[in-house]
Amino acid sequence: MFISFFVFSYLGIYSAAAVFGVAAVLFIALFPFGKRSGVVKAVLLCCAALIFSSSVFTVKTLSVYKSVSAFCDNNEHKISGTLEKYEADYGRYYYTLKNVSADGFETDAKILINSPLFISADIDDIVSVRVSSVYKLGSTQKSALNRMADGVYLGAYPSGDLKVQKNENHSFAYYLDFMRRTITSELNKGMGKTAASVADAVLTGNKANLDYDTELNFRYSGISHLFAVSGFHLALWTSLIGAVFSNMKGKRKKTGNVLILIFIVFFMALTGFSKSVVRAGIMLMISVISRFTKFRADSLNSLFTAVTLILSINPFAAGSISLQMSFLATLGIITLVDPITVPFNKFSGKIKSKPFKKILFYVYTGVAVSLAASLFTIPVSMFYFGYFSVLSPVSNILCLVPSQALMALSGIAVLISPLKFLSKPICLICVYIAKYVIFITDKIGHMKHVIIDTSESFTAAAIIVTLFIFFAVLLIFSDNDKILRRASVSAAASLLIISCASIAISEKSVKVTAADVGNGTSVVYRSSDINMIIGCGGGKYREYKLTGICDLISSRKFSLILIPDNTQTQSYYAYDVIKRYPFESAVLTDKNIPSYIDKFLPQNSIAANNCSVSIDGQTNLVYIDNEDISGARITYGAFACTVFFRPTVNTRAVPDDWLKGNLLITRKSIPNIDVSGFENIIVSTDSNVIYDNANIYSTNVSGNITYTLYKSGKSAVKEEKHDYKQ
Repeated sequence: MFISFFVFSYLGIYSAAAVFGVAAVLFIALFPFGKRSGVVKAVLLCCAALIFSSSVFTVKTLSVYKSVSAFCDNNEHKISGTLEKYEADYGRYYYTLKNVSADGFETDAKILINSPLFISADIDDIVSVRVSSVYKLGSTQKSALNRMADGVYLGAYPSGDLKVQKNENHSFAYYLDFMRRTITSELNKGMGKTAASVADAVLTGNKANLDYDTELNFRYSGISHLFAVSGFHLALWTSLIGAVFSNMKGKRKKTGNVLILIFIVFFMALTGFSKSVVRAGIMLMISVISRFTKFRADSLNSLFTAVTLILSINPFAAGSISLQMSFLATLGIITLVDPITVPFNKFSGKIKSKPFKKILFYVYTGVAVSLAASLFTIPVSMFYFGYFSVLSPVSNILCLVPSQALMALSGIAVLISPLKFLSKPICLICVYIAKYVIFITDKIGHMKHVIIDTSESFTAAAIIVTLFIFFAVLLIFSDNDKILRRASVSAAASLLIISCASIAISEKSVKVTAADVGNGTSVVYRSSDINMIIGCGGGKYREYKLTGICDLISSRKFSLILIPDNTQTQSYYAYDVIKRYPFESAVLTDKNIPSYIDKFLPQNSIAANNCSVSIDGQTNLVYIDNEDISGARITYGAFACTVFFRPTVNTRAVPDDWLKGNLLITRKSIPNIDVSGFENIIVSTDSNVIYDNANIYSTNVSGNITYTLYKSGKSAVKEEKHDYKQ
């Protein structure tokens, strides 16, 4: 069901109809033979699941999109609704409205207002706005599906100010939001901003105040799951409640179980009913309810029951990244941890020292849990993020228990915050734990090759084959612990070998990426240990296109940044980029650079209209800026790339050696020069021009475009390819 809903969400309602037809025919054809063969029974069950999932998806899609499609156009509409949630990202504010009225017509679909303006509004307030266009979140866009998982099907851009009408009739959601803000405030008071941001993220999943570099370090270290509130958090708190009633009997013990059930529902509501928490909550509720009955709760059946309930209510929840990660990680832990720990249980009987035995058990179990979760979640990491962390087991061993302590202690500190003489010492302990976790993740997160880029065809294919074999073995030999252990170790070893091979290939290649920033130039150059940003401008609010490329660079350190001029097309993102990443040097025009950029530039910056820089004796950069030409030339061995920052170029002013090479990157259009000497041409533009020549690419059509030259002399061009454009 999970897989089918996920596929339907991407391919649309027609795929669901096709699967329904095939599954129904197969079910009818095989039904008479169901009693004779176990294999046929399994096929019949799969067909029944497909028939159910395709039916639910079709009904949900038609019922939602029927009311949605009438408002999707580029005309102006008057929208009003109740504020359910608000977020901020990359200088934009996203307001989710429910109970929406569009031009006086009511719709059940929630709408996402995408605005550059901040409004002072609380949950339950009525927000009204005129919008320039309303668009339906597409079924082929990853971020759109993640929104649809929360029931948000429409997006809109405001054409005027957002008006707020205060609502005094508050719902339960308002008080939960107030509670979340109170928790954040109390943590800030007791711990300071840096430690509190980590404690808040671990305790409630609120990452709004978290420094981006810290968040990225957690992600690269492979422990960002600590910020995704799920079974890890619920299990800890419910175990603390259960410990209080563990030695009690009769009605008091039943009271404890009822309190656990109430707390689970409350915690799900406090975290906004995120899919990962709901999954964990349902599993725990099944486990607690089984204590009142004669039935024994089974982890695997509880997991699938939880996911079935979630998907039956909203089939688009299959597109939720948090649910996919949570489901697969839990499935991996349930399936693999016990077989992997069997050898340790045999070995531990020979150890006489109990403290040493506990330490070894913790380390071994930590590796087993991390390995199991990592193996199962690698496909999701590859699909959504384009990489996976190779040091996740190490990070989990070093940070898991301290993070558990931080979560528990920060929660206790908030609960007893009125008692300052008790809460202050606890907050102090939390500060030291948070600093430790930040230190560890910073060191691991900035290590070279801590993440493996899976965008390379070789790497992706090798990993997919390895995981396919691993899951096939798991499916066929699910009752054989020895084979499962060998399969897990073999898969982990294969991934390590593939990672090393991928690193070796990437070390000997040159990569140049033209970011899809609209009307501007932002180019990222990578070769060996040299990383450069050439131009950092473009349209408003597209800086994530540039930073998304830079974030995938191991160690996130840059040798040089080139700022051609102080216009939006060339320097609009300079401030954000320079604050975000460390640069060894900078080359910039001698024209006036804004002071807020200048103060962040490295000390050995070069301000000149014409200059030539040798980075490491092999990588050379030539920069020219005058009335006739504004451009840069990058050379590394046999590789050569020319970048023109202005759409107009005086042909006679271009040096002869600039008119040939592996790559030409130009802005807005191809200049009136002889471009036959270039292997490939990339036009950075905000227009939807499609060129007849297969070697000419446009960023607004193809997204971020990466040219790679391998050591063998072979080259490849990878397009991001827009499935959805808003």
